[in-house]
Amino acid sequence: MDKGSEDGLNLEALVRLWERRRPAPDLLPGRHHFDIPDLKPWLGWINICDVVQGPTRRYRMRLIGSQVAEIEKGNNTGRFLDEVFPPHQYPAVQADYDQALKIKGPVISRRMVPTPGGIQHMLTKLVLPLAGDGQNIDKFLVLLHFRLPKPDDPLL
Repeated sequence: MDKGSEDGLNLEALVRLWERRRPAPDLLPGRHHFDIPDLKPWLGWINICDVVQGPTRRYRMRLIGSQVAEIEKGNNTGRFLDEVFPPHQYPAVQADYDQALKIKGPVISRRMVPTPGGIQHMLTKLVLPLAGDGQNIDKFLVLLHFRLPKPDDPLL
């Protein structure tokens, strides 16, 4: 499977949009650089996640896409990721956000995940860091796409 496409969702196009929204080559785009029409091809699969600094950095879901909420059988808007995922799953979830913070760039991952209905799905996750001031990451634009696995699915 092409890293840039996921069941008709063009991940490379979303990354290119994120790149075009950078106010300067050395600055990151902020949430204010994106309008709903910009994200129309990915709506339903898009989440917005806040970076909450404190004694321990945490990630809070600000917005959950409708397709994601349907698959997850609930809307986790306002909840912290470490409250949503059990302790044995959270490190894998957290790693993509931590990596995007570290490299200040896009992170894509694929892995099999259980859903609340007990069915294993292939999850493709694209994490794009956002910085209201262009430098300090305060949010993530996250595309989460779930689908039933195929026998020839490669993992990243």
